[in-house]
Amino acid sequence: MKTKIQAIAVLAAVLLLGCLIGATGSWLRYGKRMNVQADERREEASPLPKNGEQRLPELLGMTSEQKIRFEDVMKESREELDVLSREQQLKIDAVIAEANRKISSILNDEQKTKLETSLKDVNRRREYGSRGERGSGSPSQPPKRGRKPDGR
Repeated sequence: MKTKIQAIAVLAAVLLLGCLIGATGSWLRYGKRMNVQADERREEASPLPKNGEQRLPELLGMTSEQKIRFEDVMKESREELDVLSREQQLKIDAVIAEANRKISSILNDEQKTKLETSLKDVNRRREYGSRGERGSGSPSQPPKRGRKPDGR
């Protein structure tokens, strides 16, 4: 009788373990894809798409005059945001430089060399960005999102 109960317990444990492994595998294989598809459905349902600036006038049924004024407002706002972004980035860079200076002051020569190498690598990645495009990763010049080549 004792052996029979142990056999059932082992069988149940193997079954549960198989279910757990199968569920984990399915989640790893399909879960990420399902999240992407859900995000795409959400974007399609949204009345304001990611490039809403381009389609907002049509969505609202703006007249030609309103569209011109809308574009002017958006251009002015973009310029103000770019200035603010550059100002903030200068402050952020100053704080980072000060922190690096303080960290360097507590390190020995070998550690300082490693820190300098690491910082050069970070700066190189910022300069060339994650896609290898010069300047695409630099926070001092934020990317221009949703704009057409003519600046709108």
